[in-house]
Amino acid sequence: MTVEIPLYNIFGDNFVIALASLTKNARRSLDSVEFDDVSLKNALLTASQLSKERKITDKKGKQTELDFPKSGNDKESFNEALQCFNIPEGAQVSDILSKFAASIPQLPPCDEVTAPSMLRPEHYEYVRTPGFYRRIKASAKAQVSPVYVLVSLAGWVLTRLGRAPVGKGEYVGVYAFPIDVEKRFGMIPSLLKELGTKDVPGTEPSTALAIWLASKMLKSHAPIDQLMIYTVSEPVGKEPAAVTNGQLISVGRLLSNERFREIHEEAGAIAEKALSPNPWECDANNFSVKFSNLLFEVLSGSKREVELAYLANREYYAWKRSQSASEKCVSYYLKALHVANRILGL
Repeated sequence: MTVEIPLYNIFGDNFVIALASLTKNARRSLDSVEFDDVSLKNALLTASQLSKERKITDKKGKQTELDFPKSGNDKESFNEALQCFNIPEGAQVSDILSKFAASIPQLPPCDEVTAPSMLRPEHYEYVRTPGFYRRIKASAKAQVSPVYVLVSLAGWVLTRLGRAPVGKGEYVGVYAFPIDVEKRFGMIPSLLKELGTKDVPGTEPSTALAIWLASKMLKSHAPIDQLMIYTVSEPVGKEPAAVTNGQLISVGRLLSNERFREIHEEAGAIAEKALSPNPWECDANNFSVKFSNLLFEVLSGSKREVELAYLANREYYAWKRSQSASEKCVSYYLKALHVANRILGL
């Protein structure tokens, strides 16, 4: 049997399409995605298990399951969607998804509910939505089916890489979406398990983010060539969700480069420093950013390997000769030098 999930031309469609990428024989049309019922149930259970594993640590040091972010206004409509499937308010995401999976394919008829703001972030309410066939303005208060809400919830689990710092005490959620129903995205659970419960180190520059992600993909054996990365100010209190940035990340050339594969962990560690919004004592003159930018250009074929080696050699020997340089800093620049030399073939 098949289950047809309507699309509403809102941001939440990305979550539905992501879930479809984990299922067999899913087909997308202009207005819906058609799922095989057994594959849909299995994908929901995969998302349920992932939500258990990717815990967060609260201010008291206690680990809890990650909760779907909702503003005060979102809670009523979200609970209405749960009621359709006799799921109690306050249920954990893993329980919601497992109980929803148990209802497949005999889905009960229910009235539409107002889409939670995570499914229609402010950035998209009155503008044309990228990534969709139709180009119409979305409604400020889109009415969607409860089935759509819970399928989107599963897609939310599967696309949330984590949160990233953007300033002192400020964070955004980082989401990775397939371009369309894309079977290679089926490797995303392995990548998410590798990321675990840690934060994403940052989102800029995009070159460093690509290097960091490529390193994690190689470590988890989950190569995904292209991803749409969105950063979202997640809803809390009276504040609704809002998309703050979106970019296409392409890592195909990095993943296929044999020399990068040899040193990807060291390169990923440097990229992590470049992504952090907090200054680091050893990172003089934004070296990590410069190195990550140049490394990405070299691996993409637009710059010569010798330029990377020159930058790394110059900075390493400057730190090595400095009487005030700590051993930690010198070893960091030595790591960059090793990466550059390996890329150069030395």
